[in-house]
Amino acid sequence: MTQALTKTDPINQACIWAARLWADDASEQDKHNFQQWLEADPIHEKAWQQVLNLQQQFNAVPDRHVGSKVLQHRSGISRRQLLTVAGVGIGVGAISMDRWLPSQVNGTSYVTAKGEIRHWQLSDGTTLALNTDSKVDVQFDAVSRKIILLHGEISIDTGKDARPLSIVSRDGVIEPLGTRFNVQQSELETQLTVFEGRVRITPTETPDLHTIVPAGEGVNFSAVQIAQPFQADPISSLWQEGKLAVADMPLNEFVQQLARYRTGIVRVSPELKRLTITGIFSVQDSDRVLEQLTEILPVRVSYFTPYWVSIKPLTS
Repeated sequence: MTQALTKTDPINQACIWAARLWADDASEQDKHNFQQWLEADPIHEKAWQQVLNLQQQFNAVPDRHVGSKVLQHRSGISRRQLLTVAGVGIGVGAISMDRWLPSQVNGTSYVTAKGEIRHWQLSDGTTLALNTDSKVDVQFDAVSRKIILLHGEISIDTGKDARPLSIVSRDGVIEPLGTRFNVQQSELETQLTVFEGRVRITPTETPDLHTIVPAGEGVNFSAVQIAQPFQADPISSLWQEGKLAVADMPLNEFVQQLARYRTGIVRVSPELKRLTITGIFSVQDSDRVLEQLTEILPVRVSYFTPYWVSIKPLTS
């Protein structure tokens, strides 16, 4: 049984700091005090990283609306309300101490930390790649092969094996028919992109809507519906090489993608919503990518802390 956390535990302290910093009435003194706490002990930084990943962990539970209620800043939420929410997250065990360990394989679980990209070859010859902050459970037996996507993004190049293979996401079952494909599970939906072969999708709550997606196409789907297909972009798989490739992507969307690979908060000023960006960037050094933004766009990057970054107009 997990031991109850006390007020002196780093995880609990980090939750309290999150509530203070993300509340509407956060002051400059709050930010200064937080920085002092963060630098006081390396274990504080680890605890802070876990709190920032808390909402992603909640997205993996069946009630997808729970995640949107945890540590998510909304206008009008008071500091006291955020403190209460943070306490609830700890109380139900949303953070376990084993998440402090390096990325690892525990039995049939494959995990990556934020900013980490890893590849494995499974016993059936399938190649499995996990993008940043992702987790799957692999269950192979004598008659079937199953990969359960708990959260994050994976790429699969199927091995030659007579046993049927299925990938189970929150929103449905994905059955490859000898193929190479990518699956990303976000807060509201799952995205499938097929590069070789064909893949069958069966939504969890509407199995009659099952469809087959051919190579060169992708679809977004939820537990109840499947959207219209889109053309698959081969460069979207460059994350396996540690690269983020974009073309005319709005700056705020680009920063959201980059933020998946770094710990902390990156905010874009609303005045920059019309700016777009094109290029290929290395996600192995997100600070360098932020520096590159100042070289190609009329923006400046301000660091309150290494974990609190603002992107503003150059003239502001």
